[in-house]
Amino acid sequence: MKLIFFGARLLLFLSIQRICLGQALPDLVVSAEDWGRSDVTIAPALARQSDSCRIYVRVHNNGESEAANVRVKVVVQQPSTPDPWTAEFRVDALPGQSSIVETMQFRPKHNGVHQVAVSIDPEDAVRETDENNNTATLAFPVVRREVFI
Repeated sequence: MKLIFFGARLLLFLSIQRICLGQALPDLVVSAEDWGRSDVTIAPALARQSDSCRIYVRVHNNGESEAANVRVKVVVQQPSTPDPWTAEFRVDALPGQSSIVETMQFRPKHNGVHQVAVSIDPEDAVRETDENNNTATLAFPVVRREVFI
């Protein structure tokens, strides 16, 4: 019993030593749960059909080490359209405890409620502390473009 207990304590000690020796991981995060502090935003907030709007995506690295060559995929599902609009960008380097904002131009073809989905590291190529906080989805309205004569 004492030998098994000692072995478990030794294993725990070695695990703690590995963490202390600088083998920390990045933690890539994107969130859209709170509209006021969302990492995915649309400008203007009320987009108009056929007018250009901007999609802002903030990518966080809440981990202790740098993340490199991170792929970010953005997909907008428009109503009445089976094929979504997609865009991608790469973050070359994102130090631990930092964030970066990227902007994309999007021109909605239809009015109605659109869904934008952001996925950081969709292939899980970057080893990180938490793989469950890499996606965010946001619904946003697009109103009909009115023509005044």
